[in-house]
Amino acid sequence: MNYNASALEAMDWREEASADAFAAFMNLSSLEQIFGIGYWGFIIRDLGHTGLNPHNGFLLLLIETGLAGLLIYTFLIASIIRKSLKINDNISPMVTTLIFVVFYCIGQNGELTSSITFLFITTLIAENQQIALQNQKGVLQSI
Repeated sequence: MNYNASALEAMDWREEASADAFAAFMNLSSLEQIFGIGYWGFIIRDLGHTGLNPHNGFLLLLIETGLAGLLIYTFLIASIIRKSLKINDNISPMVTTLIFVVFYCIGQNGELTSSITFLFITTLIAENQQIALQNQKGVLQSI
């Protein structure tokens, strides 16, 4: 369809940008599909043929880090969220924020790998460690 990126009133351009990006991923070599083409590789190679990202954070992560990077990232996020839900009686605001970012990135670009998302992740890791330490102290005091 070759959307006009300057005519943003049409919502079809997001779907087409993602479809173009997925087609570009399928045209990569097997090695590039597994390990990716590196950060900003999508823009540098102009794989979307518009100078724009694919408007899907997971697809962008897949292209730039490959299947290996996407699986590692997904495992990291899922394990951090799962641990937080397991050790904390309440749902942490950081968990809610991280889940929001994950869903937001379905229709956006590079927020999955932005510095603010990594700040959320590291804060949640620190919070999990603090809660685990408090829980451990509580168990020791009850003995």
